[in-house]
Amino acid sequence: MNTESWLSVHWFQLVQSIGITFGLLFTGYQVLQANRSRQASHMLSITQAHRDIWKLFYDHRELARVWKESVDLAEDPITEEEKLFVTLVILHLNCVLELSARRMIVPIEGLDIDVYDFFGLPIPQKVWNHISHMQNERLIQLVESAISRRGRQAIKRPSGGTHQDDRAVS
Repeated sequence: MNTESWLSVHWFQLVQSIGITFGLLFTGYQVLQANRSRQASHMLSITQAHRDIWKLFYDHRELARVWKESVDLAEDPITEEEKLFVTLVILHLNCVLELSARRMIVPIEGLDIDVYDFFGLPIPQKVWNHISHMQNERLIQLVESAISRRGRQAIKRPSGGTHQDDRAVS
């Protein structure tokens, strides 16, 4: 049986197969585009949540103490507002980690440096110690790793430089 006679008998099956193949390719392309669109939407949502959290910081200047490296917590304990602010940052960080792990957002470069800087401060570290037992394992590993590295080594910046901790570790 030559090609012409085969085509005359099986032309409909060939057209069906080509149609199904292109239909599957088109569906795959649409799924890829939908995933990219969802990633962008999630990134915008994360950016909005980040902006909302840090707006609290700028609107309530009494939260500036959260960023101080030398705070006497025995003399001046953590306020409820400071605890709430740090808890919101922790919840936001957890959301970012989970979305990143599920590839629902593009991984955020330098996140480990931010964690290293933030949880090296007395107030965030104390709040973390108080609520860490209620957090997801992925978040616990990230934060505990950053805290344990504090003072022992520099963290590599994405550009290849390093971030040195200026504080003396006792």
